[in-house]
Amino acid sequence: MSNKLKLITTLFLFGIFLFNGAFVYADDYGLDATGEKAGFCGDGKTDCDSDVNLSLVIGKIIGALLSFLGVIFFVLIVYGGFMWMTAGGKPEQVDKARKVIVNSTIGLIIILSAYVVTYLITTEIQSAVSSSGAG
Repeated sequence: MSNKLKLITTLFLFGIFLFNGAFVYADDYGLDATGEKAGFCGDGKTDCDSDVNLSLVIGKIIGALLSFLGVIFFVLIVYGGFMWMTAGGKPEQVDKARKVIVNSTIGLIIILSAYVVTYLITTEIQSAVSSSGAG
């Protein structure tokens, strides 16, 4: 296994373990309340009073995916910084690290733009659905 693959695997596993603590707290401290806030019924009920619509669920799924992409951005920035710091003055490795950082930043801009567009579209759909249902 190459050193590059080992580093990427280590950073990926570190990211998984870093964000795994949130699930432990949800399980120990009110998983039912968390599920009800997310729109799922608690205590085995099948009829919920929550007001969940398709645009809200899709918006949350897209938001979660975009958050995951943000974690990938963070890992790539750390990887590029590590490459730059360990370049030892080799211009080709510094250029490679710079390309990783620049491409990661461009990716972050695309992710943020996608999030803004998604947020605007889902809020417009949600307001259109709620205003048409009221009339």
